[in-house]
Amino acid sequence: MGGSEGGPIAIKLSHAIHPTACIPIVGCSDQSFKEYIWNVIQNINPIAKRLYRLPKNQQDYELQMQKMKENPDPNQFWFGQTFRYWSDALDQTEFQEFLNLSCPVLVITGSKDIGCSSTDRLIEKARKNNQDITYLRIKGMEHDALNPKWNVINQVIEYIEKIRILNRI
Repeated sequence: MGGSEGGPIAIKLSHAIHPTACIPIVGCSDQSFKEYIWNVIQNINPIAKRLYRLPKNQQDYELQMQKMKENPDPNQFWFGQTFRYWSDALDQTEFQEFLNLSCPVLVITGSKDIGCSSTDRLIEKARKNNQDITYLRIKGMEHDALNPKWNVINQVIEYIEKIRILNRI
């Protein structure tokens, strides 16, 4: 199980440890992390854009990405993370690994999360691939799955119990 940036990690680990199930929460899509962050930046309010000194256009964004990849300095920060973090994370994708999962999968995302449409597309591909997918697209939820009002933890527990019963674990 992994949430947000941990979702892709859970997907990749699933290929190594062969779990009973994989549960990415607000963290899987059919785009790279770099593409996702650009979408986030485009949807951030202007005050936060100035506060974080975020690029105003995609050309400036690409230049910032190149700068961090060329100099992955752990002492320089951008948008709350080190250059080293960004140089590693930006090109990460999980969609092919996701489509190759052989275990049951529970995906939880919010209808108002910036990556929701990308997750929808990935789920559609997985279903066409006949994967065992349970998709909870929670109406009104953003990227805040741990907020108790969404009841995500209980839904995860119910899913795990269902898997345990099916597999007699």
